Amino acid sequence: MAQEWVPDRYFALAGRPVMQVRNAEGALGVREMHPATGAFLPSFALYARLREGAADLDELDRAAFLELVAAWRHRLAMRRRALPIRWMPTGDALFPWQAEQEGQPLRLRLNPYLPDLQFSVLAADQAVDELEDWPPAWQQEP
Repeated sequence: MAQEWVPDRYFALAGRPVMQVRNAEGALGVREMHPATGAFLPSFALYARLREGAADLDELDRAAFLELVAAWRHRLAMRRRALPIRWMPTGDALFPWQAEQEGQPLRLRLNPYLPDLQFSVLAADQAVDELEDWPPAWQQEP
């Protein structure tokens, strides 16, 4: 069974969202926002910087952190929508398309119960963007 990690503290490291997480046993970890996809991924390299502090590290409250995450994800989504990403069919009715962005896997999830948002873009199983329509720059492979 996958280890459940929950946010413990929130930071901006050089303006980018980073969070300290904790598991049920009390162990600490760090998740940083991937600079291309907007997904939070484990970061062992940042653990010492958070523990020791850094000049470019600011601790945030949850509300400020969520605002920062939303701003970053919006900016990254606009950039991703303009990229000529090649989407491949999966044969899965719920996740019909997959692709890669800077080496990170992406999946599209259909949103049949959200008529205004046709797809969600997932990176590392996290919804990082919501789409009304297919971006013109994206390519669907047969």
